[in-house]
This record gives sequence, structure tokens and C-alpha cells, in this order.
Amino acid sequence: MDPVTSVFTLLILLLTFVLVTLGSQAMRRQQRIRLSLRPIGAYQEMPTIIGEAVESERPIHVSFGGSGLGAEATVSALAVADLLYPLAERAAIASQTPIISLSDPTALGLAQGTLIRAYRRRDNMDAYTSTAARWYPNGGRSLALAAGVAGALADEDANLSVVAGRFGPEIAFIGEQATRYDQTFYGHSDQLDGQAVAWVMSRQPLIGEELYVAGAYLPAQPSATHLSQLLAMEGLRVVVLVALVLITIVAFAAEWIGLFLLVVGIAAGVLAVIFILNYLRQHRGRAT
Repeated sequence: MDPVTSVFTLLILLLTFVLVTLGSQAMRRQQRIRLSLRPIGAYQEMPTIIGEAVESERPIHVSFGGSGLGAEATVSALAVADLLYPLAERAAIASQTPIISLSDPTALGLAQGTLIRAYRRRDNMDAYTSTAARWYPNGGRSLALAAGVAGALADEDANLSVVAGRFGPEIAFIGEQATRYDQTFYGHSDQLDGQAVAWVMSRQPLIGEELYVAGAYLPAQPSATHLSQLLAMEGLRVVVLVALVLITIVAFAAEWIGLFLLVVGIAAGVLAVIFILNYLRQHRGRAT
């Protein structure tokens, strides 16, 4: 990473930290603040589908894909954990433990810890099983993960499949299996090719940054931290848009400043000549 990119990255991280900190403090002090969130179809439907899964005693499935901790996909792994917790908390009242799939070993502890926290919140640790989080062989295009998850969805008759994180085109295997067995499928990927497939196959697709705001949408009462993260994301969006506009203006000015000054100079010269001619004409008229 070159020095300029490093500096801008540090500035963005610092700005994000400041916005999250200030936002969370404001949310905690002003309990009456109510944010009006734009509707996201997938998050609106998920609680209802979880209820249907509990009533029919069918498990739900959530996949981290290739996301893991300590690498490029760390942010998406943490975002999937934020997505998993409210879903698992709703499903923890049933006897069927959710199915969690992943291909990065570092996400195994994250998935198990998130499930344990959800079951403790429901005071139903007797229904928790440590084998709910399942590891499949890793790889840039982990067909083993896609094939294993597709088989598990068929064998265990899952009611809901939420596939998010780092996926490529292999996400199509999971989506096709969910469609074949009449299972609700929601997909997201931080890779462009995987996102394109998820968009086509999902009942309600999740696009881009929508994965990272699950903690503000899915819980019945989102925490101040999650709401402040949402505000920070929107604030950074505004900053980026303003920066793009300013860069465009500066680039346009730098390219056309010479021509602009030439036109202004010619116009000023023409006006000056007209003014002088009018002055001389008026002065000659007075002299005669």
C-alpha cells in the first residue's frame, strides 16, 4: 500500500471511530431518539420466517462463506456475526439448533460464541449443540463448502438459508438447492461475481453495505452502538460524495482554467475598448 493510500485509510478509520463514539454517546444520553430507517425487504421478512421455522420445527441456516478473522474478510465476518445473533436468538426457543457453515477456521470460534450468547440470552443452553457450526474445506472458490451446504440443506430440511460474507459464483449451488426444496434464500457477497449471483437468486437481495447494518435492523431494540454505526456509515457516505464533487470541480478547474482566464481576459479587453471609445466620443461631443 502506497503512503498516500495509507494516510487516507488512517484518516477514514479515525473519522469512523470518532463518529461511532460520538453517536453512541448521544444515543445513550438521549433515550428518546428514534431513527427512521429506510426499509430493507430482507430484514423485514426474516423475523416472520424465523417464526415459521420455529413453529414447523425446522432449522435455519446461516453461512459465513470464506469470511474469517485476521484477513481481508474480517469486516464481513463480524458483520455476519451481527446478522447471526438476532436470528439465532429468535430461533433459540426451539429444539432445532441453527446450522452454521463456514470455510475459514478462524470463524469457527466466532460462530460458536455467537450461538452460545444467543442461547444464554434465551436461557436455553440445553438445546445448544457444539456441532451446529460446521467447517468445510477452504479455498478461493470453495466448491466443497457449496456442495456440503447444499447437501445439508436437503438432508435437514432447513426453512431459511442466509448466505453472506465472502462468496464467489459457487453461491449458486446453495441458492439452487434452496429453490429446489422450497426454502427461503437470502444471499450477499463482498465479491462482485458472488453478489451478482446472489442478486438473481435471492428472494430479497442484500446489496453492498446493507449487510453491515443488520445489527440496527434485526433486533427488536437495537443497541446504541449499532445505531451509531449506521449513522457513521451514512456520515461517511456524505463525506465521500462531497469529496467526489470537490475533486471533480478542482479537476475541471485545473483543466479549463487557462481557457477560462483567456476568455475572461478577452471579454475584459473588449469591454475596456468599448468604454474608451464611448468616453472619447462623449469628450469630443462636449468639445465641439
